[in-house]
Amino acid sequence: MKVLKVDPQDAVMRERFLDFFVSSKSLPQVDIGSAKARRLQAESYLDYLKSSDIITSCSENNEEPLIYLFFKKSKKAKSLYLRYFFANNVDTNFIISDRSKYKSLPNTRTGARGFFLCSLKAMEDFNCHTIIFEVRRKNKVRKFLSYIKFFCSFLTIKEDKIKKIYSGKIKKEDIINELSKF
Repeated sequence: MKVLKVDPQDAVMRERFLDFFVSSKSLPQVDIGSAKARRLQAESYLDYLKSSDIITSCSENNEEPLIYLFFKKSKKAKSLYLRYFFANNVDTNFIISDRSKYKSLPNTRTGARGFFLCSLKAMEDFNCHTIIFEVRRKNKVRKFLSYIKFFCSFLTIKEDKIKKIYSGKIKKEDIINELSKF
């Protein structure tokens, strides 16, 4: 699997992001009726994500990228903040209702492996050993968390009931350990 840095102005990434963001309705700002309004909100959010310190993607056999991750260097600690990530297409679907299917779906496992490899690339580029993240998704959040917990059993995800978000940390050594299982 090949891991690449992505130019924030990349036209392919832009179109994939807009398609995913509008259809998944992952954040509240795009949970509105009009497709045109959702697309405008998606473009606005992408402009925000373009200020990320590093955007990574991965692909197999020089095909289209499977997944994109957006990271910002944390000012407080020697860590990266995972701002957003998305799978490029339905074949890399992260939201599967039946957990028993996770290990039998090669593209789902490939997506998880891609996530780990992209994360390691960003950590190496910024000499960081930890990634912090928040799950701000509102649509299908339980299924998403179920997927994360299945492939990242080493994670402790905390729920903030006041802010209505989930947060957690990923350590470099845990990613390396998980990759050895694939």
